[in-house]
Amino acid sequence: MFHVKHEMMPPADPESWVDPSRLPLLDAYASALGDWNRRVNLVARGSVTEVRWRHIPHCLSLAARRFPDDAVVVDWGTGGGLPAIPLAIAFPHVQVVAVDSTSKKTAALKSMVRSLGLENVVVWNGRAEAWEGQAAYFVSRAAAPLRKLWQWSKRAGAGALGVGAPRDRAPGQLEAGGAPSTDARSIWEPGLICLKGGDLAKEIRQVKKVEVEQWRLDTIVQGTGFEDKYILHVRPRLDPKPGRDGR
Repeated sequence: MFHVKHEMMPPADPESWVDPSRLPLLDAYASALGDWNRRVNLVARGSVTEVRWRHIPHCLSLAARRFPDDAVVVDWGTGGGLPAIPLAIAFPHVQVVAVDSTSKKTAALKSMVRSLGLENVVVWNGRAEAWEGQAAYFVSRAAAPLRKLWQWSKRAGAGALGVGAPRDRAPGQLEAGGAPSTDARSIWEPGLICLKGGDLAKEIRQVKKVEVEQWRLDTIVQGTGFEDKYILHVRPRLDPKPGRDGR
């Protein structure tokens, strides 16, 4: 099942979803990422000057809904910590696991995490399919094809996916135009929540037995450069409850 969502309130400043006292951490992270990028290729060299005004807001679009306190959020193919670090700053009571197979990148990221004092981030070096932890939430920023991202998430989320906030919200409805409410319905349901761009129809068709919701990013966040970029939320397709006759 696939839903494309367009009905949104006016786009919001994604930093409105971050506690003002933590905004300086975003500045410090952008600076640290730029410094490290001179030694390790963490983001495209030509876009390093765009980290603070484009890459970080891009990642913070995932904060349009909240992650529950004490949740574990796994970032597949984190690279230089996008979206892991902006999410860890936005959600200090959530544990973020940043996974990447390139040791130079994870070494740089560990150093940044220490310098930023982010106690809710764990950096793990290895292949995604080898990560042995469990979680209910998974994120990624165009690190791999959707089918592969879902394979990793489904394996690591066994027993947790499909269990989440009550589905009494209209499918796909996100808060915008300000900080999300404290209503329980503003919490992401467990699943894979990823940032991708371009024509995604083929990628979505390749993932079987799931529900996929898609939102245009420029309907959620303010700023330029977000055209043709999307949030995808992938969850297991829930089997209908059997009828009285057991079918």
